Amino acid sequence: MIEGYEAPIHQSLWQRILTCGVPRLWFIAWVATCVFLTFTVYSLFQNWFAFIPLVVCAIGHVGLKALTWWDADFDSVLAHSLRYRSYYEAG
Repeated sequence: MIEGYEAPIHQSLWQRILTCGVPRLWFIAWVATCVFLTFTVYSLFQNWFAFIPLVVCAIGHVGLKALTWWDADFDSVLAHSLRYRSYYEAG
C-alpha cells in the first residue's frame, strides 16, 4: 500500500439505501397502501375499524424488516427466481 493513495469507500456505494430498516421502494409502497386502506376503511365505517389497517401495516413492516435482515437483496433474488425455471433438461 502506497502512503497517501488510499481513500475510504463511502457506504452508499456498497450498502443498500434503507428507510426504517426496509428498502426504500418497498417502504413507500407499503406505507402508501396502508394509508389508502386506512382512509378507505374509515370512510366506509367511520368507526374504530380504521385502526385495523394500521395494525396490519405495523405487522407487515416488521415482516419486511425481518426479510431485509435475513437477506438485504430479497426482492432482487425473488424477481430473478421468477424468471428462471426450476429445472432444465439436458440435451
